[in-house]
Amino acid sequence: MKQQGSAGENAEAAYVFDLPDVTSNQGPDACERDFTYGADGNMTGDEDFTYHWDGENRLVRVEPLAAALGDHRVRYTYDYQGRRVKRLLDEWQTVGPVTTWVTVEDTRYVYDGWNVVLELDGLSSNAMQKQYTWGLDLSQTLQGAGGVGGLLACRDLAGSGTSRRTPLGILKCKSLGPRGVQATKCRHTCHAMATSPFDGLQ
Repeated sequence: MKQQGSAGENAEAAYVFDLPDVTSNQGPDACERDFTYGADGNMTGDEDFTYHWDGENRLVRVEPLAAALGDHRVRYTYDYQGRRVKRLLDEWQTVGPVTTWVTVEDTRYVYDGWNVVLELDGLSSNAMQKQYTWGLDLSQTLQGAGGVGGLLACRDLAGSGTSRRTPLGILKCKSLGPRGVQATKCRHTCHAMATSPFDGLQ
């Protein structure tokens, strides 16, 4: 910004933007992306994925724009209360003479109110995968704040795993088994800061 004209003790100074000065120190934004949105305000796409929503504005499917071998898509099912009760992870594979989506993970969720207490493996006769222990949430009750801040522990029952709290109180679940949910850069994180589930696609 540069001063335009002279400004004495009692004079008003006028300023104008010097565009080269404003933009010269800005480099390309590595995180800049193009997004598209539907009539309800839901994000329907970015440069990598398309997002599909149901009539209740719930995310039901995320898939790559152009699937290549080994790519993944995820599908969600909800109950009458709007709780996510199933998560299917599909992989784009060649099966015989055709290339198609093959379900490689089928996760079922069991709730106590609004808190997930168990994850079951639908591909293994609903064997228990993870067990969650909850305490008082931010409302100082069990579920007055929807469980936010109340997740105490996550036990991986499918393989060897650990549960821990970070200094910010964010619970991370690290699975060392082959069925651990993996996400780029955020591998093994099962819950985010508000103790809401975190999903990622490779």
